[in-house]
Amino acid sequence: GRHRAQWWCECSCGNSVPFKVLGENLTTGHTQSCGCFQIFQATKSSEKRNEYNLTESYGIGYTVDSKKEFYFDLEDYEKIKDYCWSDYGTNYIQTQIKGKRVLFHQFVTDFKYPIIDHANRNGHDNRKENLRPASHTENMRNTALSKNNKSGFTGVTFCKRTNKWQGQICCNRQHFAKQFKEKEEAVEWRLQKELELFGSDFAPQRHLFEQYGITQEDKPE
Repeated sequence: GRHRAQWWCECSCGNSVPFKVLGENLTTGHTQSCGCFQIFQATKSSEKRNEYNLTESYGIGYTVDSKKEFYFDLEDYEKIKDYCWSDYGTNYIQTQIKGKRVLFHQFVTDFKYPIIDHANRNGHDNRKENLRPASHTENMRNTALSKNNKSGFTGVTFCKRTNKWQGQICCNRQHFAKQFKEKEEAVEWRLQKELELFGSDFAPQRHLFEQYGITQEDKPE
């Protein structure tokens, strides 16, 4: 087969234990140490620190990778300041502790709850007023409008076959739907049904309740 030269090497870091390295890895610079250089680089990386603004009524941090803002209660600053927080291109702030991924919102709530929902749907906003325990279903329900939505409202579509607007919603494997001549009627029906089935805290479009006069007293048909 193929013969490849190997060399016994001793690292300049003071490690007296010799180790084998392929000659090609030495000449190309692929292997530069006994492993101490990689440890040094990892240590330097973990020493990165986030920048913070503590002049507001809440803390503002900046991720070390994307420099995006994240928010937290000032009382949590001493708790989080010694860790390196990033978003890794996601909607959640996180760090590495002993080789394990740790989410910011779980860390500041002392890992009390298996699932935490961000009420305003902003995973970078980890002020405790924005964090609440939730079931998996509730957490998945609290989502923004789909990018593929054409009506501008969740659960409201136009039916070409009947030439009417339809409101629809699902809860606990039950499907509810009703058609209307006017779009606004379908929107109001959908919003009221959200309030009835999900409550005011987890209704996906609760921000529209006041605008459309949706109250607990009005029951959808």
